[in-house]
Amino acid sequence: MRGQGQAFGSPGEIRVALDNSRQNGTEARWRRTAVAEATCALRTGFAATAHRLDRHYEQRIRARYRQELATWRRLALSALPRARTATVSP
Repeated sequence: MRGQGQAFGSPGEIRVALDNSRQNGTEARWRRTAVAEATCALRTGFAATAHRLDRHYEQRIRARYRQELATWRRLALSALPRARTATVSP
């Protein structure tokens, strides 16, 4: 990040800066910082590592909460037809 003119010590600092710049209406700074962060994440391997960890933990979570996830999916899918009838005007 420093090589791209961004002096942040951690991804958390970046998040705070991005949130603040968006709230303050400085979209250009938000875009520059977001692009610099994404570029840095790709160049350093951070993005690939995060992706691998996401896959690893997603598999563990799916295995551990298989029944709960199946229940959530069943409830969500059964709610869709009811939601359609409730929101569609006659």
